[in-house]
Amino acid sequence: MRTRRLLPLAVLALLVPASRMLAGDATGPTPRDGIVLRRAAAAPNAPGAIGTESANATFSYSVELPQVARLQGAGAFYRTAVDITNHSDNGGVTATIQYSYNCTACTPTGFFRTSPVAIQLAARDSVHFDDMVQELDNEGLLATGAVNGAVGGLLVRFDGLPSTIGWEGSAVARLYNHVDENNPDLGTIGYAFPASLFFESAYQTAVGIARDTTPAALAGGVQGSQRTNIGVRNTDVHAPPGSNRPIDLDISFYDPATGNKVGNDLVAQGILPGEVRIIGNVFATAQIPQTISQALVFVDLTSPAVVLPPAVQPSPTFEAFIVTIDNVTSDGSYFEMKCGDPRVPTTCGQ
Repeated sequence: MRTRRLLPLAVLALLVPASRMLAGDATGPTPRDGIVLRRAAAAPNAPGAIGTESANATFSYSVELPQVARLQGAGAFYRTAVDITNHSDNGGVTATIQYSYNCTACTPTGFFRTSPVAIQLAARDSVHFDDMVQELDNEGLLATGAVNGAVGGLLVRFDGLPSTIGWEGSAVARLYNHVDENNPDLGTIGYAFPASLFFESAYQTAVGIARDTTPAALAGGVQGSQRTNIGVRNTDVHAPPGSNRPIDLDISFYDPATGNKVGNDLVAQGILPGEVRIIGNVFATAQIPQTISQALVFVDLTSPAVVLPPAVQPSPTFEAFIVTIDNVTSDGSYFEMKCGDPRVPTTCGQ
């Protein structure tokens, strides 16, 4: 395991194309760095295809960690560990990162983005951060106070890869807390998840299954008492340069046993590109009857109007995830919601 300092893009001006370099500081929402989608279909004909990796290849693609946080939660202080890896034999790879986050500990509270910063990766190289948000604060990239209350997404763009199949560069995260913040020797609990390759970025609908066994009548199973949080985020994979298109989402719930709608719809409005919204304890928040232990969840775009590819400018895309939490131990499990868009004329995430 290796750790290292983050480098402002200006330091790597000779390594990163000038068009990638965006100005900004920690005082407000810097423009979001552009997303480069992987194109597996083109990879077999590229000089860096599997088995023919080339040190001269300069392919790129982006991934995004959907939940990077450092904040006080219900009875626990959460931190996020991050690993960013170049799995290929290509040296001179750069991973350019940008954190988009809501700050709950800032005065006033608000939404921010860091300036993009670059990490140099040698062949078969990896970099680890025990506390990603703390590292960003150490480098002076966060708004004042954000180190004590921030949650958002970490965009990572790999440049200099041998191909764009999806295995070449990766990022993984673990959101965790100490069992006892005053006694770190007791260890930590948490859950891990990989960065999104934007496969599940939806233009219209994301679908998942949520579970809640908080009521005593439902908590007698092998898994015990659980609750569910839902996260939604604006990925906008086809955003025009400098765009900051917000989206509104509607979250609805259905009983899989009957097909009937249950509880109240939840609404998330004005979500900006890269922004993550977490809705806690959704069964209670949506007032789902306590006799129901699981529900199908549908997240639908309500604004702007859905415009599907191959339109010149499709509507913004979004992704969603579910975290099931043990009510006794606070241990969590992460589940990616799936794109439920029609497959014709479009493909999810493209």
